[in-house]
Amino acid sequence: MNTIVGKKMPDLAHVGLIVLIPVTFYWVFFFLCHIMNETGTERFIMFHSIIPRKLIGLHVSVLVFLLTGISMFCSVTEKIRRRTRWYKTASHIRFAIWFGMFIMFLNFLRMLY
Repeated sequence: MNTIVGKKMPDLAHVGLIVLIPVTFYWVFFFLCHIMNETGTERFIMFHSIIPRKLIGLHVSVLVFLLTGISMFCSVTEKIRRRTRWYKTASHIRFAIWFGMFIMFLNFLRMLY
């Protein structure tokens, strides 16, 4: 057999947190641009000089939303797979779910802005 089979599946909560790394960088740049500049035009120019408006033919905010959704899917899937109550859930899974919900809320506010 040429296939490699592992005995344990990877922890999807860790995969979800890894997927959130570029999203976190996006929000760090967003807040830095808004803190460092006084006018809206300067904020906009500085932000889009660091982060392009479109990647892979999609608007960046849509990609951020999709990555956050993928992260939430991975984290919640790991929670469901373990079949434990919320207070017995491992802390890294709880952190991944809460952090994903916070980023999803930021995405929602950004869409309203």
